[in-house]
Amino acid sequence: MLVAAALLIAVHLAMVWPAWTQVGLLADDHELIGAAILRHRGEFTLWGAFVPEPDPGAVRALYRPFVDLLFWLEQPWFGTAPFGYHVTNSVMHCATALASAWLLQRWTGSRAAGLAVALLYVGWPGHSEVLHWIAARTTVQSLFCMAIALVLVERAATCVRPVARFTAAVLAAFAALVALGSKETAVFLVPLALLLAALRSGSLRLRALAPALPLVLAIAGGLWWRRLCLGTWGSGTHYGFRLERVDVSTCFEWLALLLAPAHQTFVGAVATFWVGAVHLLLLMLAVRVAVVGGARLAFALGALLLALGYAAGVGLEPIDFATLENARYSYEPALGLCLLLALGIASLPERARGAALAVVVATHALVFDANRQSWLGASHVYQRMRSETYAAAHDERQPLRIVDAPGVRDGAFACLNGYTEFLFWQHAAPPGVALTGRLSSSLDWRATAVELARQAAAAAVVPGGFTVSWATGALRPLALGAGWPWTVASNQSVLHARAARTEPFAGEAVPIDVVCEVSVAVELRVLADVDGVEIATPTAPVQPTSDAAVHRLWLELPAAAAGRTLPLELELTIDGIRHRRALEPVAPQARSR
Repeated sequence: MLVAAALLIAVHLAMVWPAWTQVGLLADDHELIGAAILRHRGEFTLWGAFVPEPDPGAVRALYRPFVDLLFWLEQPWFGTAPFGYHVTNSVMHCATALASAWLLQRWTGSRAAGLAVALLYVGWPGHSEVLHWIAARTTVQSLFCMAIALVLVERAATCVRPVARFTAAVLAAFAALVALGSKETAVFLVPLALLLAALRSGSLRLRALAPALPLVLAIAGGLWWRRLCLGTWGSGTHYGFRLERVDVSTCFEWLALLLAPAHQTFVGAVATFWVGAVHLLLLMLAVRVAVVGGARLAFALGALLLALGYAAGVGLEPIDFATLENARYSYEPALGLCLLLALGIASLPERARGAALAVVVATHALVFDANRQSWLGASHVYQRMRSETYAAAHDERQPLRIVDAPGVRDGAFACLNGYTEFLFWQHAAPPGVALTGRLSSSLDWRATAVELARQAAAAAVVPGGFTVSWATGALRPLALGAGWPWTVASNQSVLHARAARTEPFAGEAVPIDVVCEVSVAVELRVLADVDGVEIATPTAPVQPTSDAAVHRLWLELPAAAAGRTLPLELELTIDGIRHRRALEPVAPQARSR
């Protein structure tokens, strides 16, 4: 175990050091740490996290008080610096890997299997989101407590002394409660613990399942208390498992995500295929071991955890499988998969095990390095945006209006909630900076487009107005253009139109928001000229409306557009007659790592 711990820490540090040193607080990190600050100030209590007021109609009905508790304990030590919070997440992540190694070694008697699962899981390439976004602690903390609970159930099932058995079972129940109070997927513990107890005893009798029964009762009691506090069994109107999200395409995409978690922007097709092929080969070896060898207990529990996580994942919020956005939902099933892969490595001849493990770990590290580029980029963009906002507040001496802050950038979260971000910035502003105004994320594009249309009708310049460079995070003056609204015919007007990214990446699509008010059906397109070649958005039909309607069109930019300034034109077609109007240009940028 000491050798495993040393190798595990070495692998983890080599992979996660950039996250510790380069990735700051992003998106929901501010909400969690800000809540801890407010609780220490007495503006609301920590007890309120354990006994919230019921709101059955809430958008989010999540009960995770032990996550709030840990942030509350850390905040006086770490303040608003991200380093300590990253380290805490890493410690729990590594501890989960070590606990898995201990369990697998006990189940199989193979040190090679234990070492393999620790190294595979700690450096799993799909963990780029979990290990870079501090707010993903809910997942890390819950699985850490789940692993501790299974270790204790294993002890309770194999101890000879009654007192030790009882103590381990009770402690397992407490760990399960903390896991459930960190994330709802801790309900996986019920079938896992029952299966472990049954296979260890070789019986399904109640007495044989006794080591797992306190845990089962604790989970049941925790769910009942959660229902009492939140007024609902579910997770609100916005989150949670929904059967309508499950289809054939999603099922296959989830399989691909688990077998080859690769960010398509930064990982080539060859590398993705290689990772998936290696994993499939090891899975086949694991099946052979389970059938003819003595690893049935480990295989059964690994397969069950993989199946539970997979079944839950396919019905959760849609994952952007190309960019690994929301890939944290694969954190639990990935552990089950790593258990199976470790069995496959341990089944190899003794001379080949070390080399095979080294190849797989190195492959994971290379893919992980590519996957994390979105998080490193988003953090650099965010930090520049914040520092330039402070500078603008110091120079302007007036409220700022900042729009187009990247919400989700290449699958990484930069600014999900403009209100929370700006509020946190205000309280963390350096001396002499009076930060006032408002920040809107790219996720708020509909409301922002309508607001800017009203501003454009009144004046072409927004006092203290800035937009955010998608590529760099730099603030740019907000240009609305003159002559809005554009009245094409009687009762047919475009109130405003603009590219919502002034400096997008070349080779990607740039969104153009159009606010129009028409009484007849019309068609919209946006066009640009790149070296004499006209590119255009797909034609968007617009139906008559009594109020202003917002439409978003996507213009695919060729890679050759990098470094150019592209004039844009809006085309509105009424009864077959085309009308065009120039828009503010965009300046596509080349992507860099």
